[in-house]
Amino acid sequence: LLIPRLSVKNVSYINYGALAQDFKAVIFDKDNCLTLPYQDRLIFPSAVRDCIGSFGRDRIGVLSNSLGCESSSTRVREFEKQTGLRVILHKGKKKPDCLEDIRSHFGNEIDYTDIAMIGDRLLTDVLMAN
Repeated sequence: LLIPRLSVKNVSYINYGALAQDFKAVIFDKDNCLTLPYQDRLIFPSAVRDCIGSFGRDRIGVLSNSLGCESSSTRVREFEKQTGLRVILHKGKKKPDCLEDIRSHFGNEIDYTDIAMIGDRLLTDVLMAN
């Protein structure tokens, strides 16, 4: 359960076109993958554009304990506006205990096994993905 299927230096090394052949949707952890910890500016905007081009905006979610558990929806809306990515809200539940929130985000047409999880921590991101 704690073995990642793929390990890369950062999200810019991922071939999103190839990933889209095996998965229908993508979840990104925010801190240390898309942004620096507790900041909202994308580190690799071109990688996010590549992912959007391969999956479409509706098939991408951002799952973050630093943002999705936020009581302030203003910060969530600002992040979504700035990045073009939707945040998976999971108030009161932290990763990996928020599978129902993921289902709500993507709807019933996407099975959990069809979602790629991109993250940096074994005990939260990789465990949840497996």
